[in-house]
Amino acid sequence: MPTLVEATEAFVTQLLTEDLDPRFLYHNLAHTRRVVQRTKELVEYYGLGEKEQNALLLAAWLHDTGYTRGREGHEKESSRIAAQFLLDQGLDQQAIERVCGLILATERYHNPDNLREEIIRDADASHLGQDIFMEVSELLKQELAQMDIAQYSPEEWRQLNLEIFQKEHHFYTDYAKEHWQPGKERNLQILLKEQPES
Repeated sequence: MPTLVEATEAFVTQLLTEDLDPRFLYHNLAHTRRVVQRTKELVEYYGLGEKEQNALLLAAWLHDTGYTRGREGHEKESSRIAAQFLLDQGLDQQAIERVCGLILATERYHNPDNLREEIIRDADASHLGQDIFMEVSELLKQELAQMDIAQYSPEEWRQLNLEIFQKEHHFYTDYAKEHWQPGKERNLQILLKEQPES
């Protein structure tokens, strides 16, 4: 009998493989798996109890499922999909609300209220401090273009990323500050050195 986390992984894998618009080059199963991996890293470091661990791992798996129904308000859609799936799996209402709250904490400008929310936010943005940042960033740029949301020149995209790095994003957990912030600083230096194409 699979655990609830394993059942959720199977559900999300199938959902994002079969129902997600292929133009989502960034917000897809690969991104979700990265977020789950980083969530595990943080959960293990902080030695959280089973309830909190499960809530975070379930939220990490389910947090972008709403993209199967469109971009707008995808966090709320993800929360709805999660609530129905977890209810069908027999999870109690309080635990479902905990998971849905963590999914909603991934909204872009949400300010985390506790360590659990800090963990899910740091996991969701962990690529900013990884070696894969440039490659992943390019996928997001292409996704926005393919979805007819925005077309950015290389210089416009560089400026937008600089803005996010310098003004908008920061890691919350001590773990991320210690382990991922140095990578983020390296990626920032790469962005600063990139010359606009003539």
